Amino acid sequence: MKIYLVGDDGPEHNQVVSAHQHYYGALQAWNNHRLLLLKETQESLDQYENKDLLDPLRKMYTEMIEKLKEEDHKVIDCFPHDTPYIREMELLE
Repeated sequence: MKIYLVGDDGPEHNQVVSAHQHYYGALQAWNNHRLLLLKETQESLDQYENKDLLDPLRKMYTEMIEKLKEEDHKVIDCFPHDTPYIREMELLE
């Protein structure tokens, strides 16, 4: 039996947020998770919007936002930051 794991990973973590029996459900969950990461990243960028000394942070968050706008889970790559994924796994019964 196949299941689909939805989560995100980065260089120092791997977080599974949900498991699904059907690909379509996983795809919806993946998109919701991607949008949540996008929102969190935008909020982080907004904290540094008017601070000249933090240009590298502003650049990093801007790049992350552009990468998280990708709507294809097979193409998205946010390395080295949180990259949302769908992974197909086989359950042993």
